[in-house]
Amino acid sequence: MSEKNQAYKEGEDGRLYFAFNQGAAYTFSPPFCDDFTHRILECEFEEDTGKEYYRIESAGKELPARFSVSQIKLMLAQFPNEQTEEGEPVELPLLAEEVKAFYAAKRKELARENVKENDKLKGTAWNTNLKLIKTMSANLRYYQNNGNTAQAAELAKELEKVKAEQAKLLADKKVNYRILTKAADCEAKKEQRMKKKKTTPAPTPNPFASADDIYLTPNKIAVIKSTNRKTPRGFTKVTKTKYYAQNNSNLRQLKKAKGKTVRVGRTGTNYTEI
Repeated sequence: MSEKNQAYKEGEDGRLYFAFNQGAAYTFSPPFCDDFTHRILECEFEEDTGKEYYRIESAGKELPARFSVSQIKLMLAQFPNEQTEEGEPVELPLLAEEVKAFYAAKRKELARENVKENDKLKGTAWNTNLKLIKTMSANLRYYQNNGNTAQAAELAKELEKVKAEQAKLLADKKVNYRILTKAADCEAKKEQRMKKKKTTPAPTPNPFASADDIYLTPNKIAVIKSTNRKTPRGFTKVTKTKYYAQNNSNLRQLKKAKGKTVRVGRTGTNYTEI
């Protein structure tokens, strides 16, 4: 399954959570390097792609790049490691229509800011150095993995010089690195959006129409659905609860699917008018 359509982690409460906990810490023990610890500082969710990203701290400093789920999994698979802190699970945002509009405006603003930051580095060695850093980093890992300590030490010094040059460019040009490294509103994405606009979208199914049971919590709409899952011994009934925000859009959909009243509480007997 591609990361774009990744299966999100579902908690015991039926809600969806980020794959990795905020505050979780992992101590790595590479074969030819000193131990180091990575801690997850922030969990970010891109509404338009459905992807999760993470901000990571190492040696007391936040790493400049953000990491996807697959990148963290690859990191954990590459080196021996131990999880030293559990962290706290973070629920994925429930993207109602109002929130989608907020993210759409935010993406447009970010795209404009991204172009401005990139323009500041035009005519500099920034892009050339990025390619050089990528090549040098790959060679450094090769030397380290093969025990070539002398070559690794020499290359590490050269790599630090190039990184220092990049840092100086950012400072001299007053570039916001986090905005710079956000995905630009590139032509490929524009073409995808144009194709979506030309294609008549299929009607969105009513999420409450096929529910086995529905009730209200203080600020959510709980929807219970049951399915039969095939097992070696036959079929097993699986029941899942999904929560929706109690906003105007969802309440209109609920009223359309189930009528004017809905039960309050999971085991309650009281009903309220929608």
